Amino acid sequence: MAIAVGFGLLASRCVGEVNEAKAVVGEFMVAGQAYNIEWAYALCAPQVNRSEVESLIEDNYDSLFRNYESLRTSSWHIESSDGVTSASLEGSVAYRDGSSLPYEAVLVKSGGEWRIIHIDIGMGY
Repeated sequence: MAIAVGFGLLASRCVGEVNEAKAVVGEFMVAGQAYNIEWAYALCAPQVNRSEVESLIEDNYDSLFRNYESLRTSSWHIESSDGVTSASLEGSVAYRDGSSLPYEAVLVKSGGEWRIIHIDIGMGY
């Protein structure tokens, strides 16, 4: 019985972690839609260059952010190694015109919060 309860708590914690990571990616998309580079950059890990976020939003605003509607995550993986917890998410970005593009994101937990290390929308925008 204790094993089943322990597994249930672990699964519940893992789902919570995934939901938190997904929320950060969704917030990044909303920040891009608002053309708010500072907000989007604040959601990234320290090793991400501000210029990368700026280029992503400025160069792809019309095609990737302007008509953003929602984010759907179809698969995820969380792992901890050497004291670092990371998450890989894959799914699709839905747009108001009914179209969608695939996305993948890699996040790391830093200071108790998920931060984006890498995001690819449209796989090779």
